[in-house]
Amino acid sequence: MHHLEAIGQHPELRGEFCQDLREVGNIVLFCMQLELGLAQEEVQDLLVAAAYTNAIPKPHARNVMEQEKQLAKLEEKYSRIQLTSVIEKYGSDKQIAIAREAELMTKERLCCGLNVFEMFLQRIKQMIVPEMAYIGSHPSNGVMCINECGEFHRVYSALQFWLCFPPLVAEENLNEEWFGDSVVWAGLTIISLLGQQRRYEVLDFSYHLHKVQKADGKTDAVDGVAVPRVVERIRRFQLLNNQIFAILNNFLSQSEEFEEERVLEFQPPMHPSISSHPVD
Repeated sequence: MHHLEAIGQHPELRGEFCQDLREVGNIVLFCMQLELGLAQEEVQDLLVAAAYTNAIPKPHARNVMEQEKQLAKLEEKYSRIQLTSVIEKYGSDKQIAIAREAELMTKERLCCGLNVFEMFLQRIKQMIVPEMAYIGSHPSNGVMCINECGEFHRVYSALQFWLCFPPLVAEENLNEEWFGDSVVWAGLTIISLLGQQRRYEVLDFSYHLHKVQKADGKTDAVDGVAVPRVVERIRRFQLLNNQIFAILNNFLSQSEEFEEERVLEFQPPMHPSISSHPVD
């Protein structure tokens, strides 16, 4: 972690890298809000078209027989405005086909599973997964890179370590005031799409500092910054990260349900005394 001290001194960090992540995060949030708006509009359309498509909700009743009677009365009441039935009686073949297609499209709109935000995430995944800059080369030890930052989650961990530090001067703005939460959204979206979420949560520098301070309870100040202030900011970032991961996994779990799980098998370590006498 001593290598993270000079991260904030890079001139390109705040002026270019964080600004690029901020733009990506804003795009991700915009697409997610667009999907939520479309879903609300589709639900409103279904509610408006319910009376015209024979989608009558079941009325409240004391028992099943009474409910069936009330439902039959409602079906009889709205039968005159069911467009497909009326067109099937009095319309031409072309009009009947159009009416049936329109009713099918209206009823099955939410059942098809069409999701703009999910398709947007999959498109980003197709762009970043083939790039070796995000996943790094094969580790030399065959398991994971320890000293190198070959994977994206290690780079973002270093960035988050810098984001968690409070300003040294009271008049200086917080990083959230400069970039908002868009940097976090962009970084965690890329981590989720690369399948590096678990490694990030285990190996993150900020989380490690939080666990150590929680265990020893140190309250010293390092370079004019009190450790409890840093830990409190790390805790807030961790809560935000958990919420973002929960939202992203809600969309990504559906698309990755049928993907083949990649399992790596490693040979267990062997004691030298046993390795010198192989067992047949």
